[in-house]
Amino acid sequence: MKQLHTIAQSGYRAYSKVAGDQTFDGMPLPTWEAIGGDRHACWEAAVTHIAGMSDLVKGVEYLAEQAWEAYSEQANGLSYNSQTLPVWSALPSDRQAAWQAAATQILAELATVQ
Repeated sequence: MKQLHTIAQSGYRAYSKVAGDQTFDGMPLPTWEAIGGDRHACWEAAVTHIAGMSDLVKGVEYLAEQAWEAYSEQANGLSYNSQTLPVWSALPSDRQAAWQAAATQILAELATVQ
């Protein structure tokens, strides 16, 4: 299987592209290398969650929501900048779209190894 870390990195890059390489507050999103191991673990949790559900759920919107929740839980509810992360329903639509792009990319990566 393709390394979990590599799939997580691919998901982060898809998220970043759709998010316009900007954080919620308009700051530049850090690179994958700059976010560090704790955020890598959050993205890996999202990948693991999607991988576990991908055979059961085909809707990318739901998978994105579940990935967000796994990420948030792994992050202890805090953003990279130590701000409280919102629940999915309070996540701005552009961020939901970015998570959907990430989920789509993660699913594509998983399809090549399953």
